[in-house]
Amino acid sequence: MGAFSGLITFAVAYWYLQTVSNLNETAADEDKKNGWKWFWIGAGVYFGGFLFGMLLDRLSVSATGGFDIGVGSGLFGTGGDSGFFGIVLELMPMIIGIAAAYVVRRLWLLKKKFDFSALTSRFSAKK
Repeated sequence: MGAFSGLITFAVAYWYLQTVSNLNETAADEDKKNGWKWFWIGAGVYFGGFLFGMLLDRLSVSATGGFDIGVGSGLFGTGGDSGFFGIVLELMPMIIGIAAAYVVRRLWLLKKKFDFSALTSRFSAKK
């Protein structure tokens, strides 16, 4: 999954660069942002979220008493079938990294707040 994570890191960084480029098209000269700075911020935010996801992986494995069976195929891994838990452990760091990049992009780059009123009105009791 290391190659996929590297490609996702580059894609998130390019997503940030493209967002800044779009914002700079309509901004005044003094309000324009440095796209390359945000490129590296995007890569760093994803990577930080990825590392936090790996930490959560290790904590969840140690909290359950360890992983008795191997993860992966016999050719590249230790063998064994870890099932759904192994899939979650494999994908959780990437999902947390993408979620962290989304939140930072929305709050600090686009300067938009999360509006939960539509969500709460959908689940509130209607009379």
